[in-house]
Amino acid sequence: MEINGNCALQKRVLVTGGAGYLGSTLVPMLLQRGYDVKVYDKFLWGAAPLLPHAANPHLQIVHGDILDKDFLAKHMFDCDAIIHLAAIVGYPACEKFKDEALKINVQGTKNIVDSLAPDQYLVYASTGSCYGAVQNGICDEKTRISP
Repeated sequence: MEINGNCALQKRVLVTGGAGYLGSTLVPMLLQRGYDVKVYDKFLWGAAPLLPHAANPHLQIVHGDILDKDFLAKHMFDCDAIIHLAAIVGYPACEKFKDEALKINVQGTKNIVDSLAPDQYLVYASTGSCYGAVQNGICDEKTRISP
């Protein structure tokens, strides 16, 4: 484990949605910094962004669905941190695929939180869509969530 300032940097990271838009950028950065990375993805949009890194011995790729709580927990078990990027994002996609978006974005996230061990870290990312229309257009840590 590395120490960076006051923050201990963990070495084994699971990235849900690791083949998606953000994940496919984050995963190579984590590998470059020496992390062991486990990508957990349903691959709705394919796995092409991960192909250049597939032979990296520090990368494990798992075809999994965050709605499958038991399979998810099995793959979270040996990780120090979980970076949760798996989601249906943006109003148009969530409106078009309402049921799937609710299942993945709500129940899938709940499955991750419920499966966390006390010593694991969770990094949760979201878009501004979780705030809805904001009056002054600026969000901060006190802005109410209103998707």
